[in-house]
Amino acid sequence: MRGMVIDMDEAKLQTVAQVKAFLEGT
Repeated sequence: MRGMVIDMDEAKLQTVAQVKAFLEGT
């Protein structure tokens, strides 16, 4: 369970980073 939660947190961070990069790139 902990591993999954960590993976979800990492995925969220990666998604946020991608959104930021996309907005900045636009």
